[in-house]
Amino acid sequence: MEKIKFKKFTVKDVYISVIKNMLKVNAEGWQRMVPVKKTFEPTGSIVLDALGKALHENPTMTAEQFAAAAGASVATFNQILRFLTGMDLRQFIAEYRMKQIREWLSFTDKSMTEIAQIYGFKSLSAFSHFVERRMKETPVSYRRQHRPANYAQLYEWE
Repeated sequence: MEKIKFKKFTVKDVYISVIKNMLKVNAEGWQRMVPVKKTFEPTGSIVLDALGKALHENPTMTAEQFAAAAGASVATFNQILRFLTGMDLRQFIAEYRMKQIREWLSFTDKSMTEIAQIYGFKSLSAFSHFVERRMKETPVSYRRQHRPANYAQLYEWE
């Protein structure tokens, strides 16, 4: 029998942006703010879809909280997610948060303290360590390199 290949899902497949609107320019040159889609296409996995929705609604959610809410163990979700994504539950949650944090840093004027509070970090130092461990650079340095000078004209956020 031929080997069956399954699509590996990523955070992007269930990600919902923190950005509310973004500036769009069409071929004729008109510009306007358009809403950023706040839903994702169902993946076909009830686990991934539920996890994506839960992470968007509760950015401080832990692996244990998700597992308890879903009525299964973290170990069970680790197996499911490793098969679907190649990551365990904690890794998936951390990657989802990092995607959101990158948006907050790149497209908004929220302070590092405000961003840290969104994710429940007890200190700015803990937040910086979390970001630096995953991105290999500080939040300040990431923001400096990735936020456009006119970000306030390009994006609206909540």
